Amino acid sequence: MPIPPLPHPLAGFDGASKLRLGKQGDIFEPLAAPAPLAATRGATMRIASLASVKSATSLGGARAQAQAQAQAQAQAQAQAQTAGGGFPDQVLSTWAELRELALLGDRIAPDGSGALLEAGRAFPFEAICLPPPPGADETAAEIETLRGYLQDLRKDSYRQAEIDRQKTANHPIDVLRPLGIDGIGGYDNTVRLIRTLLQLSERIGYVYKARFSRPRPSALDPTLRPFLSNPPHAAYPSNHAFQNFTLAEVLNRALPELPATVELFHVARRIGENREHAGIHYPSDTDAGEMLARQMAPYFMYVCRSAIRAAQQDWR
Repeated sequence: MPIPPLPHPLAGFDGASKLRLGKQGDIFEPLAAPAPLAATRGATMRIASLASVKSATSLGGARAQAQAQAQAQAQAQAQAQTAGGGFPDQVLSTWAELRELALLGDRIAPDGSGALLEAGRAFPFEAICLPPPPGADETAAEIETLRGYLQDLRKDSYRQAEIDRQKTANHPIDVLRPLGIDGIGGYDNTVRLIRTLLQLSERIGYVYKARFSRPRPSALDPTLRPFLSNPPHAAYPSNHAFQNFTLAEVLNRALPELPATVELFHVARRIGENREHAGIHYPSDTDAGEMLARQMAPYFMYVCRSAIRAAQQDWR
């Protein structure tokens, strides 16, 4: 069934250049920039300054504003772990690429007027041909597979520790280490590219999760006891798999002279499988994340082309 046309989210709005895209796809105006803070005061003060912001004109309403604040706090915490850059830079770091993704949905008249030839349809990144999740019988079989994984996990302390480390997928050093790099110093542009890809793929992944709304395994079978708590969103596709396969796909294309980038595919598969062993993802979720990353890679290569060229200089 074709995806129904959607109104362009920026139609009729004069301040489009100032907008941000929220985690759930909501478009809203940015929060007021916090006052400059001393670097030594860290992410705690950054978050405190964010809490002092009383209002923002949100096109998505109060819900979008709350999501904006929560996402900004999470980004501040991630930045504190990876160092470098000010808080405003972290929040706005993907705006150029988000804008490029939005512009992919526009067809501009060739007369230079800037008029749209066609309006009111889904963006290309919303229209990837991702198959639906498996039916009831295959899902039941997958749950039994997960039950076996969880039994084995009780005796596997190494995998348990690995799963705990991989709860979040936002530390660039976890990507650089398989490439033989033990620190992020001297690879600032590559770090920015990694962060950009993680943020873009996270947002796009939520579009597909909302579309398919697949319940987590333990929601269908309460006798299943996952090792990790269920995240508060749908299972299909796996965003951990999607994000890490996206890094593998893009970096493998962007840095073809580095054979070690192939290792990122193995890392992505391991991360996805660990989420299965933790009981919070079906194997088909992981496969869907890989499939989505492969199909989205050309879009990411285009919208991140400036960041990619800069990252390539880190390896010269």
